[in-house]
Amino acid sequence: MEVFARLDVRSVENTRRLLWNDVVSLAREYSELTAAIQASPGSSEDAPRESKSGGSGSPSAVANDPAAETPDDAQGFDPRQAKLRAYVENSKGDGTSLDLKDDAWIERVLNDPEAELDRLSTKIQRRHNKRLRDLLGIGSTGGEAQRSLASPTDFTNEPDLQAEHTPRHDVDSVGTNPEELELAWPQPEHGFAWFRVIAGYSGRRPVLFDGRQVASTAESTTKDAEPLRDGRRQYDVWAYLGADQREAMAARPVLWARGTALQPVQNVKVSVSGDDISGTWTAGDGTSQVEVYRFAGDEARASHEIVDDRRIASDKDNLSGFEDRDLQAGDYVYRFFACAVVAGRKLRSTPVTVRQSVVIPVPPVQKLEVVADPERPGFIVSWAHPSGSDVNVQIHLTKDELPTGIGTRELDESSLERVGFSDSTRLTVPPQLRSDGRWMIRVDWPDDADRVHFTAISSIGTSYRVGATGTEVRVRALDSDSIRVVERVDEQYLVFPWPSGADSVQVSMRPSGALDPDPKTWPKVTRFTRERHETHGGIHLEPLPSEGCRLAVFGLAYYGGEVTTSEPQFVEYPGLTRIRYDFVQEFEMKGFLRKKESPAGTTLWVEATGEVAESVVLVRNHNRLPLHVADGDHIFEGQLETRGGKSILRREGFSRGTDRAGFVRLFVAVPDDEQHLYAVLDPSIDSLQWS
Repeated sequence: MEVFARLDVRSVENTRRLLWNDVVSLAREYSELTAAIQASPGSSEDAPRESKSGGSGSPSAVANDPAAETPDDAQGFDPRQAKLRAYVENSKGDGTSLDLKDDAWIERVLNDPEAELDRLSTKIQRRHNKRLRDLLGIGSTGGEAQRSLASPTDFTNEPDLQAEHTPRHDVDSVGTNPEELELAWPQPEHGFAWFRVIAGYSGRRPVLFDGRQVASTAESTTKDAEPLRDGRRQYDVWAYLGADQREAMAARPVLWARGTALQPVQNVKVSVSGDDISGTWTAGDGTSQVEVYRFAGDEARASHEIVDDRRIASDKDNLSGFEDRDLQAGDYVYRFFACAVVAGRKLRSTPVTVRQSVVIPVPPVQKLEVVADPERPGFIVSWAHPSGSDVNVQIHLTKDELPTGIGTRELDESSLERVGFSDSTRLTVPPQLRSDGRWMIRVDWPDDADRVHFTAISSIGTSYRVGATGTEVRVRALDSDSIRVVERVDEQYLVFPWPSGADSVQVSMRPSGALDPDPKTWPKVTRFTRERHETHGGIHLEPLPSEGCRLAVFGLAYYGGEVTTSEPQFVEYPGLTRIRYDFVQEFEMKGFLRKKESPAGTTLWVEATGEVAESVVLVRNHNRLPLHVADGDHIFEGQLETRGGKSILRREGFSRGTDRAGFVRLFVAVPDDEQHLYAVLDPSIDSLQWS
C-alpha cells in the first residue's frame, strides 16, 4: 500500500489485486514499481509521496472509483458519459438489444455500474460486459481479473472418466461470417472459470477431449476458422470452475455447454430475370430447411437477426434454391439460413448474405400520333399507354430535334435534362381516354415556333425511357400586300418578305382567266431557297407572258421525307409587251466599178414578243427627246406583222436631212391609261438624234 500511495497509483485493477492479496501478480510488477519509486523526484524511504486524492499519503487515500477523482467530475461533468453513449450508438443493430438502452439507462449505469451491469441479459453480457467495464473504469470482477492472468497451461486436468457428463448450457452460433464460426456460451455468475472448446470430427460428437481443440480461454466466446464441410459440427465446452483460479486449476473439468453448428449453404448463385430473382445452392447433410429472408436494400438489420415478416417461401424446404417473383424495382438483401432440429432444438447456421438489384425495363411508347386539330389552330396528340400499372407517360414539346440514339437506353432525371427535357418542356394538359383506348391531349401552336417536336417519355420510379416522337411543321402564309412584281428594262423581279417556317418558296403560274383552282397543279415557274432570296433581294423571273397571267406564291418546308406548304398568295400580273426598235443606216455602191459606198437612207426596225395589235408612231421633237406620243411631230405610223410568235415592222427610206433635224422616239398609239402595258426600249441616243 505504501508503494501505491507514494506512486499515486489510481489503477482500480492493481488496487484490487493488492486487496485480494494477489501476490503472484504483484510480484511480477514489483521490480518495476520499485524502480519507479526510486526514479520519482523527491522520493525517499521515509518521506512518502502525498496522494492527490486525499493528500494524507495513507493507503486509505487511494479511491476505488477513478471517475470520482477526475477534475472534470469534480466540476459536475463525467467524461465516461459521452464515451458510453457513443458505444451504445455504435452497437445498434447488432441484435443484442443494446440499442434499446437510452440516456436514463446510461445515467443509472454511471451511478451504480455494478448493479446495472448485473441486470443485463446473459446475451448482452457475453458481447459487451468487458468493454462496458473498461469504459466505466471499474475493471473486471474478481474472477475476470484472475482470468486475465491465467494461461492454458495452468489447466491440464482431464475429465472424470467414471462420471456421467451432462451439459448445463447450450453453445450458440452468433457470428455473421459464413467462413468463420463464432461460438458463445454463458459465463458463470460467480467465481472463476476457464474453458476448453472441443470440436468433433466429421460431424460426430467429441468424446471428452477426443477432438480438435478450438480454444482454451477465459472468455465465453471464441471463433473457429476451420471451414465447416460436413453438414454440421458438434462442440463441447468444458469448464474448470472454482472460487478462484487456484481452486479451478485443481478441479476436474465439467461439461459446461454443448452445441451444434450447421454448415451454411454452399455454392450460392443468385440471378435476376426481369422482375424475378432466383437462386440455387447446395445444402449440407442433415439440413431440413433453408430459411430465406428478404430485406429492402436500405433496411438496417443485423445479419443474424430473425425478422419473421421478412421471411419468404416459408412453405417450402428450399433445399436447392428459391424463387422470388413480381418484385418492384429496387435493391434487395437476401439472407439464407440452413436449419435443422437437433435434440429438440431448432438450429440455424450462420447466414449467407447476397445483395441483388431489380431493374424493371421501362417500356417505351411505341407510336405517337399527331394530327391537326379541326377545332382550333393546334394538334391532337394521342398514344397507347405501355403495359404495366407502374408506368407513367409524359409528353414533352421541344423546338429542337432530339439527339439520335437516346431512345435505346434508360435515363435518369439528370440525363433527361442534359438532352433537353425538363419541367419547362413537359406538357401539363390532363390527358383524356378515348373510346378506342388511346390517350390524347390537345395542344395549341406555340406563337414563337414553326417546327415542334412531340416526345413521349415513359417512366418507372426514377428510370425514364424516351419513346416515340412526332414532328409538326407549319409555314406561315406570305403577306399578300407585300408581294409585287418589279419590272425592269428587260427583266422582272418578284419581291416579298420571306415567309416564317419556309425552307423554300415556289412560284407557279397560269394564264389569266384559266379555270384551275388548285395552285399546286399549276406549271412551276421557279423554286428557290432563302439564301438565294437574301442574296438578290428578291427572285429573278423568266419573262412572264406579255398578255398577263396569275402567279401563286407559297412557302414549303421539308421534314422526314414530307413537304408542308403554306396557304398560297396570288399576284395578278397584267402583262407587259416589250417593243424594241432601232435605226439602221443603209448604203449603196457608186463610182467606177461600184467600189464606193454612199448613204442611201435609214431603215426602221421594230420587233416585239407576242402579238401587237396597236400601231406604233415615230414622233420627232426639234429640241429634245419626245416624252409621249403627242410630244412632237408624227413622221411615221405603222402596224406590226406577226411572224413565228413575234411582231415585226421594217420601214425603209427615212432621210436624216436638215429638214428632219431633231430627236425621234417610237411610241405605241394607245391611250395614256394603257401605256403601262407596253415597254418601248429605246436604242442609243446617237440613233435618236437626227441632223
